[in-house]
Amino acid sequence: MKYKIFKKIISILVLLFISTNIAFACKCNFGITQIDHFYGAEYVALIKVTGTELRSSEELSPDARQLLEGRGIVNEYIRVSFDAKEVFKGKNNPPAYLMEWIQGGENCALGLKAGSEYVVFLRKESMGFVVDCSGTFIFQHKQDENGEAIELKLLRDLAKSSA
Repeated sequence: MKYKIFKKIISILVLLFISTNIAFACKCNFGITQIDHFYGAEYVALIKVTGTELRSSEELSPDARQLLEGRGIVNEYIRVSFDAKEVFKGKNNPPAYLMEWIQGGENCALGLKAGSEYVVFLRKESMGFVVDCSGTFIFQHKQDENGEAIELKLLRDLAKSSA
């Protein structure tokens, strides 16, 4: 009898945990391909994050502050310094740094970490903020049988065809 009650309590707790995580999950539009992200972006690059710094949102433009406020973030953002390892699009207009909002809720922050490599897609309307829904992803260094980075092959082909 105690086992059945214990099992029901555990089941209820698991369901509550799952429903809470779903409620706070990032909501991106599905069906957008890497090709769509590439053509929609002004800047696409493989980068290595060299540092992150918590900064006051007061130093941002009014539009960028409004973007943060729309996500429920008022006071701070994260400034991300990086080295571009390979630029696929926007070589003539690289950002001086990237920005990310503080993780939490359903704001789609990636949690960029110093020392890690990412493929970044920046749209004009993002104002330099990098989010999960933009197509940005952590670079995994997966290689095909020829030793070429699988994650970069399509981007290199797109860069060649749009040059």
